[in-house]
Amino acid sequence: MKSHDHNSRILTTADVSALAKAVRVVIGPDVSTLALTLGVQAEEIIRLQSVAEQCARVRESRGSTFKDIAEILKAIERGSLGEIRGEILGHYAEVLEIDQSLYKWVAANAALATKLNLKPRRIRAITKRNGNND
Repeated sequence: MKSHDHNSRILTTADVSALAKAVRVVIGPDVSTLALTLGVQAEEIIRLQSVAEQCARVRESRGSTFKDIAEILKAIERGSLGEIRGEILGHYAEVLEIDQSLYKWVAANAALATKLNLKPRRIRAITKRNGNND
């Protein structure tokens, strides 16, 4: 799979600290305290934002909408063989925490898994990482 950097920049700790400090000044001490009470840390939001923005930029640059992405997942759930990409199926199973079942399915259906380009090694690595060793 191609890497899409799209001029993404990973912020340094100093960058994040400076931005978080500026956010706290703008929102004031009461909101800052409330945010911390709720477990919301400006630093984490700032760090995640660069990845979130990159996802949106790449999706939009490909001309994809959220509806398009939902259609890909629906194709998986319909079993539309011609529309399924193994890589997406593997990630979807991981998100749904059914990757162990998918690994067993791959073992029992090797020819179809190969046709879908579903990589047993990747599935095995996921299940081992999650502590499921069958």
